[in-house]
Amino acid sequence: MMIIGLLALSLFAQPLWDDASPIPAGLMTHIPVTSGVEASSPPPRSHTDPSNDHDHDHDDCLVESAMKEWHPHPVVVELFTSQGCPMCPDANAFLGTLSDRPDIIAIAYGVDYWDMYGWEDEFSVPDFVARQHDYVERGEAMRVFTPHFVVNGDPHKLKFKPSEILDFIDHQEPLSAEAHIHSGHEGYELILSGPRLSQPAEVWMVTYEESEQWRAIGGGANAGRSTPHFNMARSLIQIGSWDGGEDEFALPEFPQDGHIRGAILVQAERGGRILAAALFPARP
Repeated sequence: MMIIGLLALSLFAQPLWDDASPIPAGLMTHIPVTSGVEASSPPPRSHTDPSNDHDHDHDDCLVESAMKEWHPHPVVVELFTSQGCPMCPDANAFLGTLSDRPDIIAIAYGVDYWDMYGWEDEFSVPDFVARQHDYVERGEAMRVFTPHFVVNGDPHKLKFKPSEILDFIDHQEPLSAEAHIHSGHEGYELILSGPRLSQPAEVWMVTYEESEQWRAIGGGANAGRSTPHFNMARSLIQIGSWDGGEDEFALPEFPQDGHIRGAILVQAERGGRILAAALFPARP
């Protein structure tokens, strides 16, 4: 009886992941296998699209960044991922492809429930796991799983099938409200405008590393692999609530060293749909 009980507990604790289909040709190349603790020589950027010119100069990058910052109705794509999940490296690379689009705010959250299988995820934060649980409670999924894509807070359970995710993104209705972030002498200010709400919405600030990072994984299901990471979240805090209409918020300061960026997500209740979103202006 004790053996049967332990087996049942093991099955119950096993994290879920979805069947993955190959990423469409041109969206990513093979991720080479390396060893060690840190990837000392990262492979070339793996999520490249052959239709893009990769020799952008600095001005081109500034133009693309400005387009993202002021897009009135961006699509917010959130990915819950883990360094211990065997399908997550491909999902991470796919998120990197999405992050190249000026109309998409792409953010990845590290979760910790794969840590029990032999590798502690350096990007996992309890607040990120709580956010995924909020989505699961309001959505179609029965429990947390990775890789877990959420588009505009929609409750639909998306399997990791890039063609279907792209189609789902392209058929999103525009966000119902607008958010603008301005930089002034006294810091950043958020301006929200939209219809009045029957229940207050939550205003969240996310900081993340707007960069590509590679890590050599030394244990768990991905042991021996060098895995890509894109736009990994560093912090998540609720800064207020919004009843609709026009309103202004003074935004808290956050470290802006390296590639750290900030985003505002306005969400209908805990784990609800995204109503508005905006990026902090890029540093000059």
